Amino acid sequence: MDWTNYFWYCDLYCADITDDVLESEVVLVYAKVQNTYGQLPYVYYTTDDTPIYVNPLLITGMVQVQVRLADGYYLTTQPSFHQLRVVTIPAPELNKYPELDLKDYEAVAEIFNLDKQ
Repeated sequence: MDWTNYFWYCDLYCADITDDVLESEVVLVYAKVQNTYGQLPYVYYTTDDTPIYVNPLLITGMVQVQVRLADGYYLTTQPSFHQLRVVTIPAPELNKYPELDLKDYEAVAEIFNLDKQ
């Protein structure tokens, strides 16, 4: 992860994230925390109940994952994610599964035959 004056970030270069994908498909980003994937954006809390925001920024050719505290505060320690997953699903395919919980990476992986590790 790298640092700006305001937040930590990680750039994931993904050639599959084209303008067409951003316009017509669903792009989901998951981070593995404590052996479980959670969908981004995500908020978790420090031991003193300070919220930490983890947000994906989708850009043609890449996904930037940003980690920051509430406005005006700095996250002084570098966060770590053991793994990040970027999943693109064509909208017509996703429409076939209206009950699918997109927050549940394992359920999404099962339906679309993705790596569960």
